[in-house]
Amino acid sequence: MQTFLISFTYHTATDWALSEITNEPMEPRTSSLFITGESEKQALAWSEDVAIRFMDYVNEGGYLGWREKENTCWVEDDPGAAGLEETLPFFQTVRVGETPVFDKMTTDAYMDWLEGEDCDGI
Repeated sequence: MQTFLISFTYHTATDWALSEITNEPMEPRTSSLFITGESEKQALAWSEDVAIRFMDYVNEGGYLGWREKENTCWVEDDPGAAGLEETLPFFQTVRVGETPVFDKMTTDAYMDWLEGEDCDGI
């Protein structure tokens, strides 16, 4: 078994509404988690399932179409280069087939986590 740090993009209904009102392009939000699986391919496939369900969760069940909105998942080969090294302790670790605690992946959860950390460099 191997563990991979995987990031994915998602959108919220509020993001889409604001984009339509301002006529400005919308940047997707990003979340990450560690996934343990037999292979990178297996971990990426599971991350896509998690990302779809997470986007549904943050949108309170309102389907926005994760694939249709051109979201994606990828393995973070170098968390340092991606600027993630300081935030690695925030990310959950799950096995393929295990669902993370979505409430602990939200922006609010991240802000709460930052309040408890020495985050001068972030």
